[in-house]
Amino acid sequence: SDQETARRRVLRGRDRPGRGGMFLQNRSSGRPAITRGDADTASRIAQLHVVHIPKTAISSLMLQTRGQLKHLARQVYAGEKCLRHFETHSPGAMRVTFFRHPRDHVLSQFHHCRDGPYSKRNRRRGFPAGSHDALGDLTKWLSHFSTPSTTADWGCYNPWNMQARYMTCSCTTYIPPWVYCAQHLPSAEAPARPVVAASLAGLERVHVVGISELYSLSTCLLLATVCLRARRDASACNPLPDCCFCDAPAGCAESSPRSHIPAFQLALEEA
Repeated sequence: SDQETARRRVLRGRDRPGRGGMFLQNRSSGRPAITRGDADTASRIAQLHVVHIPKTAISSLMLQTRGQLKHLARQVYAGEKCLRHFETHSPGAMRVTFFRHPRDHVLSQFHHCRDGPYSKRNRRRGFPAGSHDALGDLTKWLSHFSTPSTTADWGCYNPWNMQARYMTCSCTTYIPPWVYCAQHLPSAEAPARPVVAASLAGLERVHVVGISELYSLSTCLLLATVCLRARRDASACNPLPDCCFCDAPAGCAESSPRSHIPAFQLALEEA
């Protein structure tokens, strides 16, 4: 399918200008062939940049909405980089990000490191995996990060306040490892315990904030906001997902499309 082909291109890096990002560049010199209307309905915003916090359904979002977004913005770029990176290099761009329940977010990071595309590499580096005891592996992984000063992460994620770190980290260059500094803890530029006020201030500078647990509604919010920002009428933004309408099917799922990682569930008690 087209979606599967696109997913493979992303995993192979063919849609990325550099590590950690993905362009959806519309290079057409004419009007996008969506509707026939006046100049307003054919306009597009200049730049739409997505602050990709890992494991928050951004990859699913980009694959699902790539067709609509390319017709609503001249340049669409998603990168696993700090908010400040986007503000520094493209201060006038419209910025988007998604957040996720912190506990689910941490569990998803572990799951990705243990069972994702780079799991074999991570295990060679010492990642606590390889047994059939998933809960035991999770316990070892969390124990390893019991203090915020821990920087060794086997080349995978450091779970300490990652979502807040993306709003506050100050590394802005393209040179590795700074491209991924919010995923790891290489220096004071990405502290494990960001100041709450600074995190909230960063959040205020993002134009659209989605919630992974409300994926369908967040997708509708993004498309509708970009559509209005591009000064299009509602008909020019179609086709929107069915869940964007008041008469949406009762079974509209809030979760994002299934990932390539096998199903994994743990019963965790509320603290």
